[in-house]
Amino acid sequence: MKLFSEEEQLLLKEEGWWSDVTWRSLLASAVARVPERTAVIDPFYRENVMPGEPRELTWAQLERASRAVATSLAAAGVTRGSVVGIQLPNVVELPTTMIAIARLGAGVCPFPVQNRRHELETMC
Repeated sequence: MKLFSEEEQLLLKEEGWWSDVTWRSLLASAVARVPERTAVIDPFYRENVMPGEPRELTWAQLERASRAVATSLAAAGVTRGSVVGIQLPNVVELPTTMIAIARLGAGVCPFPVQNRRHELETMC
């Protein structure tokens, strides 16, 4: 999915708004440097917004989890250039899923958790 022309990309790079750094490369770097350091943490109120106890993932666990989600999304037909809508509260599944989608070369379209059927049907 190409959103900007080569000229626009060059201008954005010159202005410091664009780089070649990706989520995937940042994750790989963190996994290589500090695999057992905490990467993401659920809010203490997780049980109010999602099932399960609050948890945290290390960089290595986040890498494995995002790979598993990417595998499931690929099996469901998500490919490079797809746009995937997600509706998750601010819990560990949110960055895990966003990284998984990026890993496949797809785009993320996050929907606010307070939106319901009417809003989602209209936006989709």
